[in-house]
Amino acid sequence: MPDLLSAAVRATAAATGADDLLDRVAQLLVPYADWVVVDRLDDPDLVTRVAAYDATGPLTLAQGRGPEPARRSSAGSVGLLPVLMAAPGRVLRLDHQELLAAAAGHEPHRSRQAGLALSLGATELVLVGLQVRDQLVGVLTLGSRTRVSDEMTGQLADLGLHVGLALDAARRLRVQREVATVLQTSLLPPVPAVPGLSLAARYLPATHGPEVGGDWYDVTLRAADVSGLVAAGATMLDHRADWAVMAAPEGKEFCAFAAPSRVGGGGPYGGAP
Repeated sequence: MPDLLSAAVRATAAATGADDLLDRVAQLLVPYADWVVVDRLDDPDLVTRVAAYDATGPLTLAQGRGPEPARRSSAGSVGLLPVLMAAPGRVLRLDHQELLAAAAGHEPHRSRQAGLALSLGATELVLVGLQVRDQLVGVLTLGSRTRVSDEMTGQLADLGLHVGLALDAARRLRVQREVATVLQTSLLPPVPAVPGLSLAARYLPATHGPEVGGDWYDVTLRAADVSGLVAAGATMLDHRADWAVMAAPEGKEFCAFAAPSRVGGGGPYGGAP
C-alpha cells in the first residue's frame, strides 16, 4: 500500500498557490480511483471546482459542473456536504446501493451529486473533507468501480488533514502578498506632470514575498534634443536599477526598460547620475 501522505508532501512542495496545490493532489490520487474531483470551499458558501481527472487526463463534466465557480446560498446544508461534515474523520463512503438511493431521493442537490457519480461509472464514492481547525475548506471526491479498502480510506483521512493545512497556509500567504502590494501601491507617488507629455505608470512588485519595498518612479528631462525621457521605478532596499530608455520622435510613444546594476551605481540614491 502506497504512503499517500509522503507522496502528497513531495507532490505539493512546489505548489505555487491554493489551486495548483489542489490540482497536484487530484493528479496524485488518479491511480487509486477511476476519477477524482476536487472542490474548494470559500466563505460565504462559494464552491469552486478546481480539478477533475480520470486515467486519461482532465475529466469533462456535464454542463454546469465544470471549472467555473458556483455560488450556493446554503452550501453547508444541502447535498452531500452536511453528511460529510457529520461523518467520522470527515470521510464519507457510499456504496452502489447508497448511491442509487441518494440519486432517487427527494433532496435535489444530493440526487444530482449521486447521479453524476453513477453516470461516471462509480459503484463506490469516497468524499474526503479538507479541514482546518474543524472548518471544512475543500472536498476530495473519488469515484471507483471497485471497493476502496479500509486501509486506503484511513490514508485518505490523513491526507485530508495535511492538504487542509497546506491549503490554509497557501491562502494566508496570498492574503499577505495582497496586503503588502496594496500597502506598497498606496506609498507610490503620483506620476509627475511633464508639459507636452501624456504619462501613465503601472506598478508590479519585484518580488513575490510579503515584503514592502521602497519602490518609486520619476520622469526626467535628460537632454536638450530629446523631448522627454522616462526614468521609472527602482527598488531602494539594497540595490537600484539603471534605466535604458527608448525615445521616439515628438508626438509618438516611448518606453522605458529596467536593467539591474551594481550596488552603489549612479542615480538618485547611488552617487552622481
